[in-house]
Amino acid sequence: QERYSFDPAEWKNQDLIHYLDHGSLIWAGIYSGDIPLLTNSLVLNDACSTCECESYYAKSFCVMALRRGGIGHAGAVSVAWGGNHMYMHILNGIYYDSLSLGQAFSRAYTQEGAIPNYWMTTFLGDPTLELKPPYLLTNPLDF
Repeated sequence: QERYSFDPAEWKNQDLIHYLDHGSLIWAGIYSGDIPLLTNSLVLNDACSTCECESYYAKSFCVMALRRGGIGHAGAVSVAWGGNHMYMHILNGIYYDSLSLGQAFSRAYTQEGAIPNYWMTTFLGDPTLELKPPYLLTNPLDF
């Protein structure tokens, strides 16, 4: 099993961080303890267990992303399915339809509701937050 490791500095000053590869409770391209201070970044991790929380372990990836300045995190609470289209639907909801984070997640979850491994995806953050990006996609990616 190969996996790519990023320099944590690549996460600095990014509005959107979207990772798609292998993951774990404390790892998604970088270790959760190495997440730099984020500047209101939205983090989407299409990787296993990136939002798994064990009560005795305080460095869960999704929790650390929020602690370091992320405005929201979508990730898997257990074993997941690579190439989960929910994440693209979330992005389309935000950057194409101007939905709030919660609306985008809810609609993406409903669109992908027939695939059980997608049920492992959760969102942490303020669901009422509207990002109002300065640009919108003109053609949504249709999966």
